[in-house]
Amino acid sequence: MKKSLILSFCLLCAFGLKAQIEKGSFITGLGSQIGLLGAGNNSIGFGTWTINYKSDHPDFDEPDPDKLLTIYLSPRLGYFIIDNLVVGANVNYSYQKEEIPDLATFRRNSYTIGPFVRYYYPLERFWPFAEVGIGFGAINENANLETADDEVTRSSVFAFNLATGMAFPLNEKSNLDLGLSYSRSTIKITDDNPFNYRSVVGGINLQLGLSIFL
Repeated sequence: MKKSLILSFCLLCAFGLKAQIEKGSFITGLGSQIGLLGAGNNSIGFGTWTINYKSDHPDFDEPDPDKLLTIYLSPRLGYFIIDNLVVGANVNYSYQKEEIPDLATFRRNSYTIGPFVRYYYPLERFWPFAEVGIGFGAINENANLETADDEVTRSSVFAFNLATGMAFPLNEKSNLDLGLSYSRSTIKITDDNPFNYRSVVGGINLQLGLSIFL
């Protein structure tokens, strides 16, 4: 009798967990990404750094340290159009400020917005998934110089992300996500750039996140 109750309970839990990824459900979440491109989807970040310059030269006069502030927001919302398949949108915003004493203060605002698609393959204890997403956006950089006129640089951004991983159900409303992704971004200056100069940044990232089902 006791074994039957336990088995029934497990079956009910499994049914409830798999109901998370059925047609009509919503998904959102928080997470982090470690790699070349820094923070990634589903993350909220804030950081401050101090950069000190050192030397063993006897005549070296150590300058005041540089100060760096970074804020990062990246919410997402998705909808299951069929069982196991979710489509949605990512919004990424970051702000960075760097102060170099007696030289300049640099401010950088950037954003991207774009769709993503994720497919789950539910197993008994974990759910493998694959995801692809793209983003379009812009970067505005302002340089407030101490000895020259201020400078403003505007750039366009196109980003691509491909990920795979496993989701571990925690309860009926949340999963722990562990994955590996490849991200690639193309950044192109939009003002006075007749030769189409651009930078391309790509890297592999380790992702850890929490998905919440609504």
